Amino acid sequence: MSTKKKVLGAAFAAATLLLVAGCGSVYFFAKSSFTITASGNVNLTAYDNSIAHTFPGVGTNTPRVIPANSKSKAKIKLSYSYDGGNLNVSGNYSDGDVRFTFKGSGDLLYSGSCGISPSGCAGINKNALNKMKANNSSRPSESGLIVLKGGECQEVASLYESTNPAMPGTGFVAFVVCDAPTSSSIGTYTGADYVTVYVPDFQTGDLNPFANYYSGGTLSGDESSTSLITKTPAIQPSATPTPIYPSPSPTTTPS
Repeated sequence: MSTKKKVLGAAFAAATLLLVAGCGSVYFFAKSSFTITASGNVNLTAYDNSIAHTFPGVGTNTPRVIPANSKSKAKIKLSYSYDGGNLNVSGNYSDGDVRFTFKGSGDLLYSGSCGISPSGCAGINKNALNKMKANNSSRPSESGLIVLKGGECQEVASLYESTNPAMPGTGFVAFVVCDAPTSSSIGTYTGADYVTVYVPDFQTGDLNPFANYYSGGTLSGDESSTSLITKTPAIQPSATPTPIYPSPSPTTTPS
């Protein structure tokens, strides 16, 4: 499939998911926000590829990749922010010779990689939002919003560019970010702050110098942590649409 077809197909799928897949009204998405952050030192000696930390299709017995000049400690700065329809992803990561910056959502470029994203290609964590809709009556509120924090692992897909001059190139990168539980947790994760990093080999024509890099560990140190925060409306409007204009006639093809 051509890159153009992938982009157009994924964009259409994203719009469809938002509007008709039962993920909520336009009001719900316009008033919701979801943030994922990871910052600081990653203790790679605490690598644990248990089911909570791994990716779909990657076995839990997959060993950690140790690149040249790795010191068993990586550095990460990751920011994922969805706010009322606006989505931003950016950051940087380094582990020995594996060094790169990343930005943008990888979802729209790779419609086949829906399992490696927080949204299934919709650009927003609909699973977490659906959990909140089901439990909003018992959650704390913030100016009419339901707020949930931590206790969940979520994936972030992005596009990377190497900052190692000896290994130039670009590619696709995915993260699993796990946030320790709080009193208003999103899900049922009970472990420590943890990050998994995966650079899949999608054969896209990029140099992808870090293809098949797979690693992870706990966030360690006073300045190191992860965070997952979801905010959604406590109440959705209930109304029966009454269009004032007739539906457009189907398009006809001239004979």
